[in-house]
Amino acid sequence: MDYTLLRAFLTVAREGNLTRAAAQLHLTQPAVSLQIKNLQEMLGVVLFSRTSHGLLLTRDGEALLPHAERALAAASDVQRAAATLRHEVSGTLRIGTILDPEFLRLGGFLRQLVETYPRIETAMRHGMSGWVLERVKSRDFDVGYFIGDPTMDGTRDGERFHVVRLTPFIYRVLAPAGWNNRVNKGKRSWAALAKLPWIWTPPESAHNRLLSRIFRDAHAHALTIVEGVTVPTQLSFITLAERREEPAIAAALKLIEAQWAV
Repeated sequence: MDYTLLRAFLTVAREGNLTRAAAQLHLTQPAVSLQIKNLQEMLGVVLFSRTSHGLLLTRDGEALLPHAERALAAASDVQRAAATLRHEVSGTLRIGTILDPEFLRLGGFLRQLVETYPRIETAMRHGMSGWVLERVKSRDFDVGYFIGDPTMDGTRDGERFHVVRLTPFIYRVLAPAGWNNRVNKGKRSWAALAKLPWIWTPPESAHNRLLSRIFRDAHAHALTIVEGVTVPTQLSFITLAERREEPAIAAALKLIEAQWAV
């Protein structure tokens, strides 16, 4: 079906006059007349009858008019959908995750991502904070969650990252209950705490990074757990600054900011 014929049919039916219909369609009157003739031959029915006042729909024309309207509306929907697809964000978003999904609000973020950008596919891998950062830097991940702020905490190449601050939080250092006097005695300086035996974590861990910086600032070294001792930090969402305008990454940054603004 040639939709230009249906458009001519609808325009003539609305105007009731070939001259006015031709003006609406930016065609000549003979061209519109030929389109109506071709449509009638294709359908095998007469659509209009001539009167002294112009063209009137026949009974068959009246019966087919709503079908033609729906057909043209559907064609317009197809064109709009195609235009949307041409401009819609698509691709694969590779996400590095840490900690537990509930704390990250990961489920809500992924749900919003699917609802808002259905053509973005996600691929996730879970690991330690430093491991995620390195893979964002190497472009193995597009975005990732991170403990701290690589642009502020002395992270190597930290200036390369774009950081969305999600929420501040406090880490508590725990010790056995029997260590109350050893831990809470005096001012509990980090230098004094460093002399106690610690359960240490791998270099990729946020805990390693946070405590190493604190001990370094205190000119102390841990021997290798302390309620009442806290370490402030933040949960961040990171990507390389040079990639922040890439469509899928920009979409993720927009959604994550909106999610954590609540």
